[in-house]
Amino acid sequence: MSRTQGNSQYDTPTPDGIITIGALGDMQAATGGGTAAFTKVATGEWSLRISTTTATSVGAAFSGIVRRYGMQDFMQEQFGTSNPFGAQGLPVGWPTTLSTANATAGSNVNVAVLSSVNFAVGQFCLIDTVASGVQETALITAIPDGTHITFGVLANSHTSPFPIAQNKFTTPAGVTGIPPFTGVTQLTPVTSFRPRGILIKQITPRYVINTANLATNTIGITETQYANGTSPTATVNTILTNAANGLATAFSTNVYVTPIPIPVANQKFFTFRNSDIIIEWDVTNTGVGTVDLLGIDVDISFNVG
Repeated sequence: MSRTQGNSQYDTPTPDGIITIGALGDMQAATGGGTAAFTKVATGEWSLRISTTTATSVGAAFSGIVRRYGMQDFMQEQFGTSNPFGAQGLPVGWPTTLSTANATAGSNVNVAVLSSVNFAVGQFCLIDTVASGVQETALITAIPDGTHITFGVLANSHTSPFPIAQNKFTTPAGVTGIPPFTGVTQLTPVTSFRPRGILIKQITPRYVINTANLATNTIGITETQYANGTSPTATVNTILTNAANGLATAFSTNVYVTPIPIPVANQKFFTFRNSDIIIEWDVTNTGVGTVDLLGIDVDISFNVG
């Protein structure tokens, strides 16, 4: 691909991202709850073990995850030139034709061709071959009839038959990016949404309920936005309502792996600069039971490029 000093801004996120939140260091129990201890249950199995019947809140933050707040589009013509070669959704290298007579260098050069059908005034064409040594680009200023094309300037003379091609490179219709922007459209700001950072689609908690049933087992996600001079809880957006959300409460010697989809209406890319995204997992044991919180997988779409 071509080399550029700019960066690419993607219109489509990558859909298959996973963030793993582990028991060791990624999850913290709030003070005032039940006894919480990082525990080596067995080789390869570590947990945040919650003991006693006191209700316990465990938090996991997305503090180490790259997020984006958005940036202005980088605008550069194809390979740094001013020639808008993009096909704009049309077939690449189409239309094409061959000359039927020699062409002499000059201004407003009328070139005889096999067919001028589908060529358009105001478009650039690639004239001749690399092997000819005189290959160039030229702007169509007129199409007098079905067998002639007029170019504003030809820098070189060309020996017939030589090829003439429009739409040398491709840019999908209606999509901005590199290459290219044509004419003054490169100065038009992008108003449509471009995904940035991460979007949470599903969480999958992993846990083992030991000896006795749990009294409660709920989980939720919030995004808290902070603004100078306002209450710390002035803006709290609910991503997943704290509720059972399908989590089990019955004890078992086997692990529970519970996928919990995020409501589509709450799925969004996080672009607010001063904010915390936190998973809160609340458990209450009964009797002498304990619960081992093993971790959480978070399915995301992401756009960090």
